[in-house]
Amino acid sequence: AHAEGGIFSQPHLGLVAEAGREAVIPLEDKVRGIPLWRAAGEEMGLLVGNSMTNNDNRSNSMNFSPVYNITVNGGDPRMGQELRQIIEDVMLDFQDRMQRTSFE
Repeated sequence: AHAEGGIFSQPHLGLVAEAGREAVIPLEDKVRGIPLWRAAGEEMGLLVGNSMTNNDNRSNSMNFSPVYNITVNGGDPRMGQELRQIIEDVMLDFQDRMQRTSFE
């Protein structure tokens, strides 16, 4: 029985929906898994497209806007500028990766 849920990596026989409705979502087949994941979220009253809602259809939003302050003391004056450029490049790459539906 899997009433507590879980992630499984080996084939086995299991009892599903023994304590109510449950979803079984393949993690390796993204073409099949992502639509099932979204449908499961909708059934739970959580996911609709890319936004989150609750059961009475009020939309909730979540913003991630970290602020980093880095102080560079001493050394070559260009070091701070170079460090800033590296961090900006990393953050732009991070934002690009977060907009993908898959991380292959």
